[in-house]
Amino acid sequence: MKVSAVFERLAKFQVDLVGRYLEGAEQQFEEEVASLKKKSKSVTKNQFEDEHDYEAYVDTLASDYEILEDIKELSEQLAIVALYRIVELNIKKILLWRYSKEEVKKLRQIDRIADHLSKDGIRLEKVRHYNTADEVRLLNNAIKHENKVTKDLEKYRGYKEGQDLKSLDKAFNRLSPNVPKFLRFLAEKVVPKGKRTGKVR
Repeated sequence: MKVSAVFERLAKFQVDLVGRYLEGAEQQFEEEVASLKKKSKSVTKNQFEDEHDYEAYVDTLASDYEILEDIKELSEQLAIVALYRIVELNIKKILLWRYSKEEVKKLRQIDRIADHLSKDGIRLEKVRHYNTADEVRLLNNAIKHENKVTKDLEKYRGYKEGQDLKSLDKAFNRLSPNVPKFLRFLAEKVVPKGKRTGKVR
């Protein structure tokens, strides 16, 4: 089997695992919200001796909902971070098929990787689905910077600098299918012709 195909299969497995984690978190969120709504509808003032106790209970339910919203947002952020980690780790593995460990250790930033590859006539930005990997990277960076759209991220459609990042689950579902494809095409460019079959190290 071609090394590029192995990388695609491996990345797809990793992406699917993260996707299942996100689906599980969303399902749990829906179940907890349904439970809170049921409690909210069933409670009445005459169940409490004091009106303040009733109001405190209602406030607690509202607070619980806010916490659930925060956890849902966090789970979506973690899914994006994990998706970029998949990109990052597999890029390093791919580079090891062409360069020494010492060289790869120095290539921690994407611009350094791009510069290094360009010396061998490989233009990273021209690899198919590179924009997917780049958007995931910029989303990852934006999450770490107060979860707001950065100037760099604004170059992609649907983002405006300074806005809060929302609906990251939709971003994950849109971007994740092309991550394994990008890694396959990158491997086809980077792995030397004489080494294009075998097991991924």
